[in-house]
Amino acid sequence: ARPLAGTEGGSGPFFSPDGAWIAFFANGQMRKIPSGGGASIKLAESVDRSYNHGAWLTDGSIFLLDGLTHTLRRLRSSEATPEVIASPATLGGRYPWLPSPLPDARGILFTAHLTNCVGPVSCRPSRVYVYDARRDTIRALFDDAVGAWYVPTGHVLYLTSSGTLMAVPWNNSALAAIGKPVPILDGIQAPGFVVSGEGTAVYLLGKPEFSPGPTPNAALVWVDRRGDVEPVDSSWKVNTGGAYTGKDVRVGSGLALSPDGRRIALTRLTDLGTDIWIKQLPTGPVSRLTLNPGEDVAPAWTPDGRAITFLSDRPIPPETTRRAGRRGLWEQSADGTGEPRHLWGKDEPTDGFLSPDGRWIVLGATGSPGTSAGGDILAAHRGVDSVARRILATGYDEAGSTLSPDSRWLAYVSNEQGVHELFVRPFPDVNGGKWQVSSGGGSAPLWAHNGRELFYVRGKNMYVVRIHPGPPFSAEPPRILFAIPDRMRAGSLVRGTFAIAPDDQRFLMVRDNSWEEMAGTPTMVVVQNFFEELRAKLKK
Repeated sequence: ARPLAGTEGGSGPFFSPDGAWIAFFANGQMRKIPSGGGASIKLAESVDRSYNHGAWLTDGSIFLLDGLTHTLRRLRSSEATPEVIASPATLGGRYPWLPSPLPDARGILFTAHLTNCVGPVSCRPSRVYVYDARRDTIRALFDDAVGAWYVPTGHVLYLTSSGTLMAVPWNNSALAAIGKPVPILDGIQAPGFVVSGEGTAVYLLGKPEFSPGPTPNAALVWVDRRGDVEPVDSSWKVNTGGAYTGKDVRVGSGLALSPDGRRIALTRLTDLGTDIWIKQLPTGPVSRLTLNPGEDVAPAWTPDGRAITFLSDRPIPPETTRRAGRRGLWEQSADGTGEPRHLWGKDEPTDGFLSPDGRWIVLGATGSPGTSAGGDILAAHRGVDSVARRILATGYDEAGSTLSPDSRWLAYVSNEQGVHELFVRPFPDVNGGKWQVSSGGGSAPLWAHNGRELFYVRGKNMYVVRIHPGPPFSAEPPRILFAIPDRMRAGSLVRGTFAIAPDDQRFLMVRDNSWEEMAGTPTMVVVQNFFEELRAKLKK
């Protein structure tokens, strides 16, 4: 193996049908590079690399996952913007991933799961679907299945959640299985299986990732300004969803520290569902705040510390059914009393919180209709606006908005320069000025409580920018504050992956358990001439 120059920071590689190109995801883009090396070429903008996988068909179209919107998209060879072909809203609340190509550009196989995430990177229950590219239709194929691949023997292979590789005869014209599934191999750590068109298979042997229920996958820790780590409560382990990707920084479903620093609100996955929970610091009890059978995520404290705002897919009256893939902004008293109050149900927000002065609702949302933007930033004056103002809708991807403690300054992330950088504008009059405060990339802005510092993540480091709010506004050059310890979740484009204590001296972060703690140490197996072995087992 050798590193391929020009793919630094890349992830999710996959080959073109003829093997001449490798596509990958890096710096908010999908790119391709010749398999033998050379210059890379941009294929698409505003692409989140989290959990991303791709499937390249013989007609040149590419299917990929948009991790920010949880949608499966198709990029045709003649187009610049991928179109949505599957989403939680069209899959009964299931989240698509793991696309793989079918012959003759007939379509793809893909997996979709409910939001009951339980392992380092996996969720269950899962189901395999087929997308018909000619008819633009989707049909369910196999339950309890994680990953599916067509192979030249005329079969589709798929993995069960317990790690059994199954094979079933496949009619590609009808896009249908035409026989009974037959077990081929056991003990595979799903979805750790790949096979080449020439018949070389690589898979991981290990304990199943897809355990029967949500298991703890992380712990909450304090990280001081030197990067030293201290547990919040050593007896407390949580499953917060999100990603585990070795040493990369990643995202969960949100946490927030109360204004007085004495309580944590965070998203937890348990057998009861995906809810907001409250933890009393330092070693006090943990209580479930929201009771919705669907998803409650992205908590934020109200300025007075008496309530929590959060995103939820619960029905918005007069609706009576869950809004799969569509969320509204809600508010619940922090002591659990009373009913949740609906704050905002329009615009399908991807984030939402109240301004520190309590006068504004600030929202993140997908880009304006008819644009290729990945996200816009909206604001609604409470008690005044019935329609949110798209205060930042530039055609680029704006996200990660956060307001200074005096509500005068909006910090956010935009990819208008090709990579995501941090900018600051006055609020709510965002057209009154604009200052770039990061250099060389940045994400996850967070204001200090004194309003004189702005923190952000770049790569594996936490940076700090000294702010002079003025007038006039000015910012000193960024400097590294500390190296982010391994397995920390930080650096997401969305708000709420970490928080800062009221004295601005330490950060509250989620630290993933090690892979060994959660999934053991799998063994990698390489099998040549796998198709011969497959045919032999199918004859028995």
